[in-house]
Amino acid sequence: MIQDAFAKSNPMEKEQDIDKARFWLVDCLAGVGEGTVKHVYAYAIKLKICERWARLTEAAGDSAVLNVINANDPAYASAAEQE
Repeated sequence: MIQDAFAKSNPMEKEQDIDKARFWLVDCLAGVGEGTVKHVYAYAIKLKICERWARLTEAAGDSAVLNVINANDPAYASAAEQE
């Protein structure tokens, strides 16, 4: 499952497959049966994964890329210091 995910060239598909594996692992660790503390923790972990995907937008990705580029561009850093 994870090996298949890392074999993909598209980063978004890779992340989706890794998170599917995380969901599967959480379900296996929580087990089957009535609601226990393990099930509550499993739900919380799944919710965090879903919240992360909800925050992923094209605009947020573009902003993150620009932040990384600007943080590593000496010309940008020196211009920001002069302001």
